[in-house]
Amino acid sequence: MSGGASSVIEPENNILMPEPALEAARRRIRLILAVGLGGMLLLMLAAGVDAVRVLQGIREQSDLIRADARERTGTLVSIRTKLLLSDTFVRDYLLDPDENRSAEHNRELRLVWADLEQGLETYAATPNANEAEMAARLRRKIERYWESIS
Repeated sequence: MSGGASSVIEPENNILMPEPALEAARRRIRLILAVGLGGMLLLMLAAGVDAVRVLQGIREQSDLIRADARERTGTLVSIRTKLLLSDTFVRDYLLDPDENRSAEHNRELRLVWADLEQGLETYAATPNANEAEMAARLRRKIERYWESIS
């Protein structure tokens, strides 16, 4: 290296783009990145809103199913209670030596049995085919029981 020549390379010689063009390119890249980020945020928001809507639908269906199951269970519990009560009235009817009280037990048995029939009809009205078949079997068994009591 001779003379006073500097070994430092001038920065103007290595710049591929002039300064204003470089700044414009950076602005475009920033704009593209901002639009992309905004689009992603919008997609995430839309997905979140849709997820909440779907979950509300599931919750509503679950509530309907739970209410229906609770109603059917209540009907079955009522049928079971009426059967147990009818057993008590049959026992009282057979074991009570007083004719008037036996007649009263018989009347109460028939009232309970009418309520039991109403419960069976309510349970048989279920839209589920499997439940309707079980209700029919239950009805047949209860009718055989009633025949044996009669």
